[in-house]
Amino acid sequence: MTSAVPTLPISAGPAAGSSSRGAYERERTRESKVSTCCLGAERDKHDWWPLGTELVGQIGSELFTAVVVENSKLKSGRSLVITSAPAQGAVCLTPTRAAIEATEAFRQAHNLGRGGGVTNGWSFWQPRTGATV
Repeated sequence: MTSAVPTLPISAGPAAGSSSRGAYERERTRESKVSTCCLGAERDKHDWWPLGTELVGQIGSELFTAVVVENSKLKSGRSLVITSAPAQGAVCLTPTRAAIEATEAFRQAHNLGRGGGVTNGWSFWQPRTGATV
């Protein structure tokens, strides 16, 4: 009498030549779009400030500054360059990324966590006015 030896399935790793990381990210993005109901719908348009606009954001008592610059590689045609230390000179593709980059050192020093949202006290970018220093 011969007994069949059960075989374990082979690892579910990527097939030869496939990019599992890319496939994973595409699937994750699809799932995210479905869960947020934007699959098949155009994303909300967000108006950018005019080129050259100086912006000010604040977290706690710290002010951060940036300027809107041209970036022909992007659909919006614009990016933000942070003009305040310690992230001075960083080019960011979105205002949210600029908020995250500009406030990184402050957030770490004050244990505020990652992100540039209002949850950690960030007052989002606003055009600089005469009253804003």
